[in-house]
Amino acid sequence: MPTAGYECSSNESGNGHDIAVFLIPWNEDDLPGKSTLFNDIFHFHPAVWEKELSCNNEVSEEEVLFHIDTGHTDQSKMCLNTTFGRFPEGRSSPYDKEKEIEFCSWLQKIMVPSRRYRSGDGILNPVVHFLITTLAPGWVGGALTGETWT
Repeated sequence: MPTAGYECSSNESGNGHDIAVFLIPWNEDDLPGKSTLFNDIFHFHPAVWEKELSCNNEVSEEEVLFHIDTGHTDQSKMCLNTTFGRFPEGRSSPYDKEKEIEFCSWLQKIMVPSRRYRSGDGILNPVVHFLITTLAPGWVGGALTGETWT
């Protein structure tokens, strides 16, 4: 399973977390909201998401950024590296910069519009991190991973 690198997030672990891909039948005009995703679809306990219902519901109607060799300091902007970041330096897994650029360029076009939901701060570690978009008529999907906040 691929892992997230998080060079553009506040994740402190540096080890990354597994990334699970999900696909959901969806016939609504808008993407699922946080309560729908956490409660109705994935059935998380309300303690994980209720207190953060109005927080971390980032919506992007533009291209979702990615950064290959440059860091950025504005962690408030949604970024593909937050979910699909490359492996930290010194990691034994192989790294192919050209393939990363190709993958992120392809994914960037798909992720408009998209939403990022994070939840579980103070309750879970790693914190739950969803990145979701419309994939085709009648379908939404994306990635589920975690962010270690200590």
